[in-house]
Amino acid sequence: MAKPPPPRPPGVGGNPVAARIGAYGGPGCLWARIDNTGSGIVYRVAAIILVGPSSTLADARAGHRYMIWAAATLARQAGYTTFTFYGDQANPNFRAHADRLAQSVGVPGSGKTPRASSGGYADYQVTLDVSKVLA
Repeated sequence: MAKPPPPRPPGVGGNPVAARIGAYGGPGCLWARIDNTGSGIVYRVAAIILVGPSSTLADARAGHRYMIWAAATLARQAGYTTFTFYGDQANPNFRAHADRLAQSVGVPGSGKTPRASSGGYADYQVTLDVSKVLA
């Protein structure tokens, strides 16, 4: 029996699912969306800061958990066994978090930089496993 879906926090909704929680780039921030690219499902994060003092910190953390669950659910519905967790201009904290997620509920060692950056941090992605996320 599959576990129930996590609660959807304020700031998460729409079709396709998107999150706009907290001030962009500040503590308690999650700005993200889920895309169906036609060749897979991508949970794409534009900004995520889950540390520091903020009244939206709990909602951002809950939103991140919900978005992972929603991406896995959409991937399963579309017939995929995996989906991509993608960070725009991913700093070292994001990369480490993504690698830990891939280790626990994805494909270990799947982290890669999909395209070169013209400045700042490069984008980063890992592959997550639908059945592990939804277990």
